[in-house]
This record gives sequence, C-alpha cells and structure tokens, in this order.
Amino acid sequence: RVHGVANLLTNLGEKSSVASNSHIMETSLEIFLRYWRNEEDLAIRIFCVQQLHVVFQCQHESIYGYFIRGMAFHIFEKLQNLNYSSAIDDPLELTLVKECIKCCTTVVDKAADSQKLTLLALLVYILISCLSPTGLGNQLGSFCIDRIKAIGTQYPTQLKSVMTAAPHLKSSLESAIAAMSASSTSTSGVTTHRSSRLVKKSNIPSITLKMDFSGFK
Repeated sequence: RVHGVANLLTNLGEKSSVASNSHIMETSLEIFLRYWRNEEDLAIRIFCVQQLHVVFQCQHESIYGYFIRGMAFHIFEKLQNLNYSSAIDDPLELTLVKECIKCCTTVVDKAADSQKLTLLALLVYILISCLSPTGLGNQLGSFCIDRIKAIGTQYPTQLKSVMTAAPHLKSSLESAIAAMSASSTSTSGVTTHRSSRLVKKSNIPSITLKMDFSGFK
C-alpha cells in the first residue's frame, strides 16, 4: 500500500489532468491523512511527509495548492507542538521533524506574496525555537542554522522585516550561534556554560501566529 501511495504521488506530480478529477484528489488526500495520523508508525509518517513534499514541489498550482490547503496545517502543527527544551530520543522522530521542516520551507516558497511574510515568520519562529541549548538545539542546531541562512539568502528583505518586528528573535539567534560555536571550539567548560546560559535567558518566542492556507489556489 505504501508503494502504491508513492506511485500515486508520482502521477500527481507529472500529470496536471488529475487536478480536474475530484475523486483522485480527494482519495489521495484521505490517504495522506490516514498515514499521517498513524502516530504509532514513525516510518510511515516519515514516508508520508517525504512524498507530500514531492507534491508540494509540483509545478501545477492546482495540485500543490490543494494538498497544501489539506495538509500544511498538520505539518506546521507538529512542529509547533514540539517540546523544544527536551531532546528527542527516537532517531526516527528526529528524522520526522527534519522532514517536516523541509516541507514547511517549500510551503513558504509556494506562498503568494500576501501570505509569504506571515508563513516565513512562523517558520523562523519554529527554527529559532529549535535552537534551545538544553534540548533540540543539540540535535537540530546545525540543521536549523543552515535553514535560516538559506532563508536569509533567498528572502533577505522579508527576514529583516521578521527580525525587526520581533527583536528578541535576533538576540535568540545570535545567542544560539554563539553557544554552538563555543561548544564546538572551546576547551574550557566555563566558556561553554556561559554561552549556553546566555541562550537560556533569551526570550525564545511562543508561536501564536494564525495559520491560514486558504489563499493557496
């Protein structure tokens, strides 16, 4: 069945005609939702998000827009509900988080200009929150920093707007980078401790932005 879903997704990505077939679209979305809701099998959820990412990257707006409207909320919600201050013990769960971040990045890329800034701010909030030095930051630090750098390269004006509107994000990011640098290069435990404590004092934001994907066609 999983292999069948993969084949179906490939067809969705290659044939624009399926967008006019409501049965195929609705059935495909139901399959995604069923696999996503299978919280007991992380491998299935990872596969679901990876294949969903394929659809989000499709060139046909009527296809990727339909699935973003139907699924993006669940992916962003997964990231919002993480306990950023605790490490993830299961490597599959960690992989799932990374795949969700990749998926959300593509949602931002596909968003219209009227929505892009809001979704970008939400993604940046999530990425910076994942830099908590006592939990996910130890596992996702480099991954999230690379994502933020890519955002800065692709959307410099929008990222500057996000940081200007929420100055504590910039200070949290700078502190996290300093802590990571100290942790990897310092031979003194005192220096590392001081940098980590700086991050703990930073005001890492809670995510309160409203997620609205109705603007995707």
